[in-house]
Amino acid sequence: MWRLARSAIRPLQPTGSHFRSFSNKIVPPPTKPSTAAKWADTASKWVHTAPPPTERQFVTNLHGIVAKGLSLSVLTGYGCAYGCAFIAQPAAAFLPLLGVGFFGSIACIWKLDRYEKLEKCTGLLTFDEQDSVRTTFWLMCGAAGMILTPTLSMVDPWTVPLVLGVTGGMMAGFTAWARFSRANPMFHWQEPLLFGLCSLVAIDLAALISLGVLGANGFAETVLSIDLHAGLMLFTALSAYDTHVALQAYRSNPHKNVHLLAIDLFWSLLNFFIRLLALINKTKK
Repeated sequence: MWRLARSAIRPLQPTGSHFRSFSNKIVPPPTKPSTAAKWADTASKWVHTAPPPTERQFVTNLHGIVAKGLSLSVLTGYGCAYGCAFIAQPAAAFLPLLGVGFFGSIACIWKLDRYEKLEKCTGLLTFDEQDSVRTTFWLMCGAAGMILTPTLSMVDPWTVPLVLGVTGGMMAGFTAWARFSRANPMFHWQEPLLFGLCSLVAIDLAALISLGVLGANGFAETVLSIDLHAGLMLFTALSAYDTHVALQAYRSNPHKNVHLLAIDLFWSLLNFFIRLLALINKTKK
């Protein structure tokens, strides 16, 4: 009797690294989550349970990030311009700086776009991913400052604070407009603005090609004048549109990363800043 009972119990005893059931089917033992997995799970739960920022806090964070980004770009541009002043031919150093700034900005935008897609899929970013987003955003602003080097080296330094103030005031005005209008009045302007942006990029490329092939010519000067005035209006409208999009994204998901929402607004305001600075410098001459 005891042997029969023991033979019936024996299949339930562990054999090697697995457990055997009555059907002799191998069932893997339960695995314990690693320490890293526990910390990741705890962090994700903390992010979900953390109270989202209010709309006023979100707007303050958005303004602060964009303002710091513009200031970092201007300071980087001035630093590169003063560094090039010690070279025998300063203009010769502008082309490498433009290349580094352009490709560095593209690389940062590509990486931030990956994090934006990840946030859309998962609904949130971990702490490490948020730190990476912040670092990449500031690197993008620094790379954009290298692109500003030729422009800042030719303008009056006292004009820059004035243009920064106008840019900041425009950002504050568009934000107030977006906050008081619950619906997005700029939503229907998405396709016309995109068409205008692509057209502006196309004619600018054509002007650059004509400058490289023919040298200074009337077509290039006309296109640069169109870019200066039409671009100023276009990026003013894009700044308003990007402000509304950022607020609508916050209202749909208050846990969205602010740095990711600030990317488009930063580039729109930076392009507005460049063209207003060039227009004031041209008027003074």
